[in-house]
Amino acid sequence: MVRRDGRLTTYRALAVLHIGLTALAIVLPVLAVALVGAAEADAFLHTAQARALFFSRMITIVWVATGAALVVGVSAGWAAIRAARQAMLTEEKYRQVAENTLVGLFLADPSGRITYANEALCGILAWPDDRPPPEADVLALVQRSEAREQLRGELETQGRVANAEVELEGADGALRTCLLSAHRFDGHLAGVCIDVTERRRLQEEMRRADRLAAVGQLAAGLAHEFNNIMGGMSGFAQLARSTASPDAVDKLIDVVLQASGRASEITRSLLSFARPSAPRLRFTTLEAPIEAALGLVRHDLGSSHIRVAQDYAADLPLVRMDPGQMQQVFLNLFINAAHAMPDGGTLSIRIAYEPHAGRVAVHVTDTGHGIPAEQLDRIFEPFFTTKGHPGESETAGSGLGLSVSHSIVAAHGGTIEVRSQVGVGTTFTLWLPVLSHVPVAAGTPAADPAVTLSPPAGRPLRILVADDEETLLSVMRDLLAFGRHEVTAVADGPAAIEALQQGAFDLVFCDLLMPRANGSEVLQAARALPQPCPVVIMTGKVSEQAEAELIAAGALCCLRKPFKLQTVVAIVADVAQEQAA
Repeated sequence: MVRRDGRLTTYRALAVLHIGLTALAIVLPVLAVALVGAAEADAFLHTAQARALFFSRMITIVWVATGAALVVGVSAGWAAIRAARQAMLTEEKYRQVAENTLVGLFLADPSGRITYANEALCGILAWPDDRPPPEADVLALVQRSEAREQLRGELETQGRVANAEVELEGADGALRTCLLSAHRFDGHLAGVCIDVTERRRLQEEMRRADRLAAVGQLAAGLAHEFNNIMGGMSGFAQLARSTASPDAVDKLIDVVLQASGRASEITRSLLSFARPSAPRLRFTTLEAPIEAALGLVRHDLGSSHIRVAQDYAADLPLVRMDPGQMQQVFLNLFINAAHAMPDGGTLSIRIAYEPHAGRVAVHVTDTGHGIPAEQLDRIFEPFFTTKGHPGESETAGSGLGLSVSHSIVAAHGGTIEVRSQVGVGTTFTLWLPVLSHVPVAAGTPAADPAVTLSPPAGRPLRILVADDEETLLSVMRDLLAFGRHEVTAVADGPAAIEALQQGAFDLVFCDLLMPRANGSEVLQAARALPQPCPVVIMTGKVSEQAEAELIAAGALCCLRKPFKLQTVVAIVADVAQEQAA
């Protein structure tokens, strides 16, 4: 037997010698017959001359056989030595590769216990002495139970797992985000673990940076848009005061209503951008989100000498979509187009209806520098950008805008494609499905109806109004007083709670965010009364989840500011009718 150093062990050599002598004793008579003849073999072996002749021939044969055996043995020995040395070198080479790679490698027995871990994996999981703990188990390291059971199921059914993103807990208690790949062989488990914790952190920072950049772009558009809104309102207010004309007053009222609706849409869009949520689908015109997005960048487009050309087909159907999310898509496309035309150009927006395909197409075209053909296939990949990364150019991007836009369009059941030619321009085309052809009549939207201030059915209600915004508090007090209701108005939460404890009320309108005590505390106080009264929560930025929680806590409903006064009148009428029944 050959050891690692290539030498025969002593006991193996003695065994070979013993076997050789035994074999010689067995074949001696046979050799005698072969050498001197069968008839005289017995007598021949008993005479000195015969023995001398026999042994001389034997010595010759033994020398020849021994030489041949030595040649064969030496050759085989050297071959074994070379094979053993090659195996040692190969094993050492792979061991060096495993120990020096930056990727974690491990082996586990059939029970899942880790029997080998390279230095990289020990570093990832902060294992001391660069070796796995005796109780280390592959699946037990995975933190979330659902992820752990999913990995177990895939290994049992498919025998392998590829690039599963999991959180592993190290010996120091810290969580690492890792990509785990493994496969079974002969009941054992071999796997690879890649630490992507830092990569995910950097990606999240890039997302935040991209959102901040977009917020900065929005802020410029919002400032311009709100200045326009306030300019129109201020101008007509001054005109109404100077002329005292009924026509000027009526015009001022129309301007205020339109401007407040426009400002409300802008703030809702900004909140939607800051807190993305699942699409709230409803049938609406496709022009609405396009015009809203244009309103945010129109000032920047004009200052960059970019002309906007719009071509909307007549008799367009309604589209089922989330206007806020689609506005985000168009805003991103318009900003990208502006960046592609630093020296000015034309931004074209064309909407076409394709009844045979049951869809509406929106084409957004710029006359900018275009996108190279080799980059078009990657244009919707996350973190891929043609603008350069932050610090590399003035219009740097993180590469998330088009990726997010692609996801939003897909969530609406649509598709988005891009065509571009360097030096000519780029066209993004969105296709959105329509369920049926419901045409929209041309013309301006109808104005808000006037508020009906009819006397209450039955006795007047005792109503408590709590809001720290003085203007809104005054509007609510005057509105309800015109309806001949008994109104108590307070400006903070503690005053509202004190009023509830001192008097009986039929209805409460309460702002959600107030000094010293919020609307939720007022709601709890109202529900704790011997005779609880209905509470309506008013707020400017409540989320859908928070709204559901308030309703579950006992709120009658939530009014999102700015709300229509006719809605308040309707709520009061419903409560009055219920109490009169």
